Amino acid sequence: MQPDALLSSSLAADDYKLLSYDAAAAYLDITPVALRNKVYRGEGPVPTVIKRRTFFALCDLREYVQRHRRPSAATVRPVLAETSLAELMVPQKRRRGRPTIAETMARSGGEG
Repeated sequence: MQPDALLSSSLAADDYKLLSYDAAAAYLDITPVALRNKVYRGEGPVPTVIKRRTFFALCDLREYVQRHRRPSAATVRPVLAETSLAELMVPQKRRRGRPTIAETMARSGGEG
């Protein structure tokens, strides 16, 4: 077998290594209870059920982490440069309840 083929087959086998809830939670650096809650709500990684036991494939955990990564500042800045000022100035939602005196004075122009 070629060395490249051997390397790719070992990587593919490693991607499908199955981890328990405890091991998967340790990989994601969260508690097992938090992982169970995420899976129950449909927000967590895709579980693999064999008989009555639940496992997580390493490739599914990696995909879950990749989906939840935040973009770096280098990728955000070009997007901000392409957007116009009007698109960025979205009106803020009004707070509930009566406005404060400072808000009322700022809206009226500071006249007292």
